[in-house]
Amino acid sequence: NSAAALASSVGLALGQFLSEVVQDDMTIGVGWGRTMTASLGSFRPPRRKNCKVVSLLGGIVAVHQTNPIDYTWRFAGQLGAECYMFLAPLLVDSVKTKRALIEQCGLNTIYDLAENLDLAVVSCGDIGPHSTSLSEGFISKAELDRLIAAGCVCDTMFNFLDEEGRSVDHKLNERVMSVDLDTLRQAKHIVLSSGGAHRAVAIRATIRRVGCNTLITDETAAKELLRLNEPS
Repeated sequence: NSAAALASSVGLALGQFLSEVVQDDMTIGVGWGRTMTASLGSFRPPRRKNCKVVSLLGGIVAVHQTNPIDYTWRFAGQLGAECYMFLAPLLVDSVKTKRALIEQCGLNTIYDLAENLDLAVVSCGDIGPHSTSLSEGFISKAELDRLIAAGCVCDTMFNFLDEEGRSVDHKLNERVMSVDLDTLRQAKHIVLSSGGAHRAVAIRATIRRVGCNTLITDETAAKELLRLNEPS
């Protein structure tokens, strides 16, 4: 389908970019998604010394197309880097469970490393009929409708944002196992990789929230981003 083809072409560009940009001694935070998985096809870095790869969000119990653990592991393997897995479900039942997992199950290592990222590589999804979070079954149709009613246009590392990049529907956002977007914002270099005109609003919202040093996208999204930027 076209979504898969798009993820594939943008992902290949991402892999080429990362092959050149990763240096020795870097701590690299990675999200996951179809675009990121596709980047492995063209990620051919020289062997780097003393790199750490840190997963920025938890995973899913039933994996369809995109296996986050597999992605992080393979990315780190191609670099010969130390790998830090975010071994937790993507969504937990309460803030209390989230705190317990972080403090008592060793996940605080991930959060500590995320405070000093040299490179953060993330993608974003739109909220609507194309939404990966719906098609992969992470959230229900009812939850999706509630998010849309709250003004949500974007899913960045399973944090749900409005057009301005503000978090919406705090109940869901509070239960997600991911590094905080305000922590992500402090990375020295942020790479955002996502394509498709239908994702332009989501891309813009993500940039407003976490910033972006390098955007890897396709022509349709780029044109739509420029159109959105024109004074109305």
